[in-house]
Amino acid sequence: MKLFRYTLALLILLHTSLAIAAQPFHPEAARLYDVGLRALSHGAQTKAQTALEKAVTLDAGLADAHCVLGLIYSGFEEFRAAADAFQRATLADENYIEAYCELGDVLLIQLAESEKAIHALRKAVEKAYRINVQF
Repeated sequence: MKLFRYTLALLILLHTSLAIAAQPFHPEAARLYDVGLRALSHGAQTKAQTALEKAVTLDAGLADAHCVLGLIYSGFEEFRAAADAFQRATLADENYIEAYCELGDVLLIQLAESEKAIHALRKAVEKAYRINVQF
């Protein structure tokens, strides 16, 4: 399960590397985000966590950084922190379907907060439906 989450984080890296350079993010936050993803790709979760936490402190709009932090926290079994990170990702980007899915998963499976999980998963489905994503 941990390998899957870190693989997902690596896919997020590949998917967003070019996008982050094109958007008006804080330059140091963008650099720290990159450092965090590189550390994660080399298996250095603690270093990645530190860099990503600094990045989101500088720029709370880095939705991908929040989401990757959520995955790291989940890997460390810090499920409340993971849920908070996924929630912040959805606040930074209200159309971040993956963050809603991860939030729902943590809330339902790890924290047994079914009402909140249903709300998050319902949001994911609504967002996916609006942009015509196929599951």
